[in-house]
Amino acid sequence: MSYSGYDIEDALILNKASLDRGFGRCLVYKNVKCTLRRYTNQTFDKVICPMLDAATLKPIWRHSILDADGICCPGEKVENKQVLVNKSMPTVTQTPLEGSAQPGQPQYRDVPVSYKGSTDSYI
Repeated sequence: MSYSGYDIEDALILNKASLDRGFGRCLVYKNVKCTLRRYTNQTFDKVICPMLDAATLKPIWRHSILDADGICCPGEKVENKQVLVNKSMPTVTQTPLEGSAQPGQPQYRDVPVSYKGSTDSYI
C-alpha cells in the first residue's frame, strides 16, 4: 500500500492479522465536568429531569439521552448539541431572596452542559 499514493518508495507493508486485531485503530476519551455550587444566599445549583414534549410526552431531541435524574445514560449515542447534564442555576446568587415573588423560592435558569463535537460519540 503506497503511503502517499505516488510510488512504492514510501509504501507500508501491513500484516492482515495485525489489522484484524486492531492495529491503527484509535479511541479518544474526553472528560466533561459539571460543578454544582452552593451560593452565599443559601441557594444552590440543581440537576433537573429532562424536558418533555407536550404532544408525545417523550423527552425533546436535545434531552433524549438523559435519564430521569437529568444526567446522560451510559452507552447512549450522543450527537452535537445534545445535553449531557440538565443543570439549572438560580438567577440571584449574591443578595438575600426577600425581593422574590415567593420568599424562599428562588427562580432558576437553564445552564445545561452540552456535547460539542463534530462526530457522534458514545457515553
